[in-house]
Amino acid sequence: MATPKSVLVVDDQATIRALVSTMLVKLGYGPITQAKHGREALSKLRDAKPVVIISDINMPEMNGLEFLQAIRVGKGAVDRAVPVVMLTAHSEAMVVGTALRLDASGFVVKPASGKHLGERIERALAEPLMVKPAEKYAAVTIPVVDTYGAVHMPDDLAKAWKEMSGEAPGAVAKVKDKIALADLTPGMVVGDWVTTAETKAPVVAPGTVLTDQLLVRLADLVEAGAIPPMIPISQD
Repeated sequence: MATPKSVLVVDDQATIRALVSTMLVKLGYGPITQAKHGREALSKLRDAKPVVIISDINMPEMNGLEFLQAIRVGKGAVDRAVPVVMLTAHSEAMVVGTALRLDASGFVVKPASGKHLGERIERALAEPLMVKPAEKYAAVTIPVVDTYGAVHMPDDLAKAWKEMSGEAPGAVAKVKDKIALADLTPGMVVGDWVTTAETKAPVVAPGTVLTDQLLVRLADLVEAGAIPPMIPISQD
């Protein structure tokens, strides 16, 4: 029996869904199920039985982060550890920290190429996710994305931003050095906030221990232009 290679593609733009679906078929995946937002995607999970999910972030009804959170807490009729690769755009860079906390399996910048899409899927399928307890994912606050695509930070991210900039108690200067992503190794500790390149929104908190999976996620974000290629590392 052939190995199942079903994929669920979630995007509110029909042209993007069609384009990504065509790429997936050329890469040998199928059947392909499509949904126009997270709420519709949740209703299709049981029948689709996807081995991987490709999801946009900015969508009506239920955005990609809300959809990812629903999967990780066990609300979908699918394994909580199913790989979810996020389609991103530069304007959505502020939300990548939330996607990381929800264990997104990778990022592909739009417009996606077949090569990059295939690489992200193969990598996601090759590295099984050790899911955290559902309550850990449930505690993640999702940024609000309005109808114009603007992102508004919830209170917990706003507090993190203030601490990062020294505008709130708890901001502590750390001994650190900035090291090129390619030279980082698992076990190193982030020495200061990793922020988005343009808006300086917080993505990864100081004190975070780098893992193989986090390093490849950060590489995706560097490639997408979402974060700078030099990462602050603690020298303690």
